[in-house]
Amino acid sequence: MPTDDEIDGIKAYISRLRIAQWPKGFKQVPIEKYDGQTNPREWLQLYNTTIRSAGGDSYVMANYLPVCLDPAVRIWLTSLPEESISSWGDLNRIS
Repeated sequence: MPTDDEIDGIKAYISRLRIAQWPKGFKQVPIEKYDGQTNPREWLQLYNTTIRSAGGDSYVMANYLPVCLDPAVRIWLTSLPEESISSWGDLNRIS
């Protein structure tokens, strides 16, 4: 098991959440980046469906999320306190 220092990813996620088992053959999925202008609930529903259709689970959803955020929105995610997010559900509740 890697140490916390060896695990890449968003520092707001607990280490267990940052260790995603990517589905075999998982490829970038076509989804419009969230820019803060669209309804966040609507965008999250589309994001959930898209990731699940590619074989992803809640761990993949959390770890792939930064790729799908506009840089201005990603600042919000990267500025959350370290290890403050323990699940995809936590992330949905604060968005």
